[in-house]
Amino acid sequence: MNVVSLAPNVSVCLVDLEVDDLVVGCSEFDLDGSLDVGRFLEPDYDLIVDLDPDVVFTSDRLQLDIVEEVEGLGLEVCHFELRRFSDLYDMVEELGCLLGVEGRAISLVDDISGRVGRVRDWVSDLGCPVVYCEEWEDPAVASGNWVPDIVDIAGGEYPFVEPGDRAKVVGLEEFVSFDVDFFFSHVCGVGLRESFSCSREDWGYEGYVYFLNPDLMNQLSTRSIFGIECMAEIMHGYSFQEGCNFNKVWFEEAVCRNSPSM
Repeated sequence: MNVVSLAPNVSVCLVDLEVDDLVVGCSEFDLDGSLDVGRFLEPDYDLIVDLDPDVVFTSDRLQLDIVEEVEGLGLEVCHFELRRFSDLYDMVEELGCLLGVEGRAISLVDDISGRVGRVRDWVSDLGCPVVYCEEWEDPAVASGNWVPDIVDIAGGEYPFVEPGDRAKVVGLEEFVSFDVDFFFSHVCGVGLRESFSCSREDWGYEGYVYFLNPDLMNQLSTRSIFGIECMAEIMHGYSFQEGCNFNKVWFEEAVCRNSPSM
């Protein structure tokens, strides 16, 4: 079977399911060594047709027009609409079933859900700090979809967006009203080391800004568990690194800290 992945989060899952050798093309920057078939919202349809994949993977409602276009070309599309963190488990199991690696998918889901349970157990008797997560700086946009679930699992309170709802613009008055304890930045399309410009001194926020790798927060994938563990470690002072099955570099590059006063 040959597949094309137009969704970065699906590409990551294919790697962790050890079926990335089936990928004949993917969206820009997704997988090293795979043919670039265009950007997330601007795929090269002619190239995709030439590759003649058995299935094309897409994700998010932003790609619904692409789904229609690819299906119109006579290709099979497998589309995922992820709104909550628990949707990740269904996606991994569906990928495993479709690609003939059901056992790996079940093991991967068990590993992630086990790590989620370990975090929940640790933070269950601790305080519940107020958290603000920002996926865009100007205007300031509070993260939505699965991010409220991530904050909840990590032991925080997220009053800005309801779980499953889309991200929304946040202003000074709303930000101040919630008396934020922890500020996490994971700006879309910005590298971890490039995002140090972010601060909210203009809002009177004088605490630290914690920069999380956007790939762990803005894309719901099998690597998102690292975002949860990093957030829990920052807020509650416990390390979840020991015993992790994924490549340690994902954890080491997942977070850096910066003070607005620096």
